[in-house]
This record gives sequence, structure tokens and C-alpha cells, in this order.
Amino acid sequence: MGGSLWGPDTEKFAGLQVQAPAVLACKQREGDNYWSSTCVDAGWWFGYTFPAEDKAQVEVEINGAYTDGTASFQLAPDGESLISNAFKIKFAADAADLNPDGHMNTNGAGVGFHFKVGGEAAESITSKGGFCVSYTSTAEVLLEIESNAVTDYNTWIAVLPASASKRVANLPWNSLASSWSPLSVTLAHATAHATGIRIVLKNNTTSPRSADFALMQLGWAGECN
Repeated sequence: MGGSLWGPDTEKFAGLQVQAPAVLACKQREGDNYWSSTCVDAGWWFGYTFPAEDKAQVEVEINGAYTDGTASFQLAPDGESLISNAFKIKFAADAADLNPDGHMNTNGAGVGFHFKVGGEAAESITSKGGFCVSYTSTAEVLLEIESNAVTDYNTWIAVLPASASKRVANLPWNSLASSWSPLSVTLAHATAHATGIRIVLKNNTTSPRSADFALMQLGWAGECN
């Protein structure tokens, strides 16, 4: 079946756009006017670093060459700009900084997309049952639910272990873990108020970390192969 949210086929997933529920509804509603409509702005991959660009880097492979992932990497809707058999990303994060209070500041880099235009409106994904991902990675990364419930930092995560060969991860909701202790946002609340999904490398250690990650499929629970 393959993941229905995203795959490397730019005819089906034109321009790297994730087929989020709002995107599919927009396509059905707008028809031939889709690419000139305002609702076209949902579902695009973006890159980011935190807390500052000089502490982490994200690069994505476009047309055989890696480029800064924090810049726009939306591809042409007609599929003229192609990726290869996967969405290839290089994450790097410097060693974490020690605060005066003895806590480590986490550095990180990631890619993500928003379910709806503007990134603030929520999409209820509870009925989907979970996610699936097929990928390779040279180091452990996290898949996170971005939610407007309370704050951006209250989230539910799944660990994607390093894997040199293609790995299919089926991630039902009950396999996710809270990123906060004590728990401040329930899983039910997070999935009912999801604004996006992120794949991220985080580093709170005293040594630099990096990962070469290749995303082959992203879908709802049970779809990936």
C-alpha cells in the first residue's frame, strides 16, 4: 500500500507536498484551480534548527545536491524537480551548552510540515490510530506530534532507531511517549489538536551528534511497507 501521507513519487506527491487531510479536501474542492488556490499552502515540508542556526544544521537533497534545509525547498508542482528514491536529510547538532543552573540546553535540527494553512489551526488525527514510517538513518531521531495544546514543547514522540537498511516502523498511538515529565498534555488531547509532524535530531550531550536520514514513506498506522 505504502504511506498515504508522503512518498518519493513526485507525480503522486507533487513538489514534496504531504497529502494531509486538509490538502486532500482542498484538491477535491478546487479541482483544476488547486495550484492557484489559497489552501495550497498546507502540507509543505520545512526545515528548522534550534535554539540558534549556529548550533545546528539541516540540509536536504534536491536534484542530487544537498542544500540548506532552513531555506524553502518546495519543489515545482509539475514534478520537474525530482528527488531520488527517498527524501534525504542531513541533521547535525553541536554539543549542548551547560546552563549556570547545571542543566543542558538542547541543540537540534529537524524537518516538519503543518496540517493546515498557517500552521496554527489544529487537525484531529485521533481516528487514524497512529503513524507509520519507512526510513534509514545513521543515528536515532524522533518523530514528534506538533500540537497547539498548551505549548509547542509539550509533545508526544516516537523514537526512530538507527537503521542501515530500510526499516518500517508502525507506531500506534499507545507506542508514543510524552516528552514531558510529569505529564502535562494527554495523548488524546495532543492527537485531537495536532498542528503538524516533525522528524528531529536532538542533542543534550557534551559531544556533537549527526544523522543521515532517508524518508521513504510516511503514513497512518499500518500503511507502510
